[in-house]
Amino acid sequence: MVSSRAISRRRPSARAIVRGDGGWSVGADSARARGAKSLVDALTRGRRDDIDGVRVIELNHKIPRELTRAHTASSSGFLRDSCHWRKKALPKFGFCEIDGRRRGRRHKSRRAQEFLAMLFQLVSKCSEGKISLNRFDLFHGHVFVASATNTLGILFHAKEYPAYDDKTFPYDLGYCQQGSTLRYDEAEASTRNVIWLALADDGTEASVLAYIDTSSPAYRDILTVPELHTTYEGDFGRVQGDIYYFDSLRNRRVSERLFIVPR
Repeated sequence: MVSSRAISRRRPSARAIVRGDGGWSVGADSARARGAKSLVDALTRGRRDDIDGVRVIELNHKIPRELTRAHTASSSGFLRDSCHWRKKALPKFGFCEIDGRRRGRRHKSRRAQEFLAMLFQLVSKCSEGKISLNRFDLFHGHVFVASATNTLGILFHAKEYPAYDDKTFPYDLGYCQQGSTLRYDEAEASTRNVIWLALADDGTEASVLAYIDTSSPAYRDILTVPELHTTYEGDFGRVQGDIYYFDSLRNRRVSERLFIVPR
């Protein structure tokens, strides 16, 4: 069991690893990063239907050019520059702080904002019933740019706060885990990492969703916390920021349920 004393009221970072004393620390591993980037390269350039341990879904939704072109303008900061200056408070759930920065922004482009919100819905819809949109399961993703191919991507983390259970999930994840209705399932947890990549295919806009099965030996090396099937977004490319989608905000438009927090 992870000691509750080592965990703040924010969620443990996806870049963290479990220390021997039960706390969390940042892990830097070049081999892990090479594995993650090789996967992105295979999804971008290779025959995507031949990648073992990954279920790939081709999407035909048109990507707003504000997303596909903005990231090529500069190597860093494109997400921050693409957002409106006004900040909006992130929802709070008791003592749970979803993000320590507490405030998010909207994309300047209404179409881009709507597209990002739709991606969360697609990840859930295409998950074969394994992923739900709620604050214990899927509610956040990490925007990155793949260094080698300059491809825009998002790493979605589902199954974020399973309910504590002495036998099936003996991990105390702090305040944000309290009240969780998400039952831990090892098979579903192994596919909690989903990548969206924007691709250029014969001059047309295209993209893919890739559900990575990290129970496969080929992908165990890309995990920062093997027990939790956790990957680190920085291994896949240059991190631009985080996006949060709260489906429970039913009194708002779908696009207004999405918050962008640039880094």
